[in-house]
Amino acid sequence: MDRRKTEIHQHQKSIDQLEASIQNQTSELGQKILARKKCELPELQELYNQGQQIGKEISKIQSKQKKIQQDQRSLQEIEEELKALTEEERIYLSNRRELVASIASNTYRVYSSGGLEDHEFENLFRRIDQLAREIEEKERQVQEIESQRQDKNILKKFTGTAKIGVLRKQILRQEKRQQEEFPIIGEKLLAGEMLNEIPDEQVQSLTTSLKQQEDSQSERDERRQELNTRRDSLEEELQSMIADSDPEKELRNLEQSLEQQQEKLSHLSLELGKAYLLQPGLEESVPEETKQVLDRIGELQAEKETHEKAVNNLQSQLEIEELQGEMKKKEEQIARLEKRIAEDKDYASQLKDELGSDNMRLQDLRRIVNEGDEQAPSEKDQ
Repeated sequence: MDRRKTEIHQHQKSIDQLEASIQNQTSELGQKILARKKCELPELQELYNQGQQIGKEISKIQSKQKKIQQDQRSLQEIEEELKALTEEERIYLSNRRELVASIASNTYRVYSSGGLEDHEFENLFRRIDQLAREIEEKERQVQEIESQRQDKNILKKFTGTAKIGVLRKQILRQEKRQQEEFPIIGEKLLAGEMLNEIPDEQVQSLTTSLKQQEDSQSERDERRQELNTRRDSLEEELQSMIADSDPEKELRNLEQSLEQQQEKLSHLSLELGKAYLLQPGLEESVPEETKQVLDRIGELQAEKETHEKAVNNLQSQLEIEELQGEMKKKEEQIARLEKRIAEDKDYASQLKDELGSDNMRLQDLRRIVNEGDEQAPSEKDQ
């Protein structure tokens, strides 16, 4: 390939890049004009007003997008906090049951040691006392059987082992029932004022701990109510923005609308910039930020013109050589045609000479024929 064609391709590539840069700067020029609080150029007023309207529409869409996303994040945070509160409540309820049972068992300990003689405590722990006596009786039976096994034969020892197994299972069931009673008794203790009468440090410590946990749970309940109220408000607000759609679908629709409006604004900014450039000297006093863009456009335009001149020069050189080649071909063709014409002219002259000779011969032949026709009647007369 001719070196000059390669250079033309390189220059054209630079021209394309510069045209894109000039277009971007022209669009930026339009954006600078749209950024003004008002347009004092009547020639550009219509485009300016259209751009302002599109800008307002874009702001409206972006504001709605931001609000929907913000509400979504808030709802997610609320759900996460509610989930955490539910887990804390689950732990609290488990701990509370243990604390209540522990308060009851320690109160029973004080009661059993004779530290509490109030008749109300006796009624409260009657079922526990009964279970304790039953457990004690069965344990006594176990000890009695074990002591008897020492002196008996193998068969009686086996029978005694079976009885002990049955008794121990009964003891475990009674102990389980006893443990199940403590939470119930603990709730009764908490419901009244009986705990204040218990002179036991451990009971008081457990009661204080339970009170602290209950206070924390009350705070959680209040916080849950606040979160539920806030969630209902956000869901109502979100629903009013998305109508019958879901948030994600609405966001996709808004994004599509935003892209369309931004494309319109980009096109209008370019048109506004071009309109400004087509009227040099439109403003007596050009703002500095506008002047900077105009300077960049001027620099890019000058650079583009340099490349265009180079392209024109190289193309002219190629065209000159191409024309010279075509002219040479035409000259050679003319020479061939002229030679052929000369040859045809000589041949035409030769044909004319032959035609003249043929014409003379024809006249001679006609004369001979005419003379023969004249002699024939004379001979007949003689």
